[in-house]
Amino acid sequence: WDAKNYYYTLPAYMQPNDPLVVGVLKKAGEYVAEMGTIMCGYQWGSGETVVKQANAIYKALEDLNLHYISPPPSFETVGQKIRIPHQVLHEESKQGTCLDLAILYATCLEAASLNALLVVIKGHAFAGVWTEDIGFGKSFIQESDMTEEIRQKMDRAFMPVECTTFTDGRGISFSQAVEVGKKNMKEFRYIIDVQDSRAIGVHPVYTYTDKPICRQQ
Repeated sequence: WDAKNYYYTLPAYMQPNDPLVVGVLKKAGEYVAEMGTIMCGYQWGSGETVVKQANAIYKALEDLNLHYISPPPSFETVGQKIRIPHQVLHEESKQGTCLDLAILYATCLEAASLNALLVVIKGHAFAGVWTEDIGFGKSFIQESDMTEEIRQKMDRAFMPVECTTFTDGRGISFSQAVEVGKKNMKEFRYIIDVQDSRAIGVHPVYTYTDKPICRQQ
């Protein structure tokens, strides 16, 4: 990922249709049922229901005992190598950087028909979700783009979620992860709106397979 020239392409690394992501949503469905609702996206028109779905996804990922790890070796001058969701979730890996984990969580939100966001601050990244079926109306914003209208929209319906907190058995609750995300929002560099990114053609471009794609001779 070229963080300098193509930072807006982060949603291309998301894989909402990956079978391992589907497995996360299955477990999230069990958790959300215990909360008295279902994985219904925005169909019920309730911000509380959206929060419960985001919470259930967080808990499902927490159950997987994923681990935080530093970025893999990279020899590019800018940017960072990214482990796509399948690699983070795979039984032989189960590890990721803050950026890998943010992409994973945002992927699961998107797979649940929720409008996900990716937030990048200096040296760190995390995810977020709109609690209403809205977006920025543009694929990304920086501090210089913050109009009063956008601020009001974010105050009303933007929920940031720290993603390193569901790793390593740390026992940090979803509500605590949201509070950490809110504190980190004070220094954001830019926010990428996944739904609006899809609208301008930033689609998933990576596929991961456990098997060779051609038969060995």
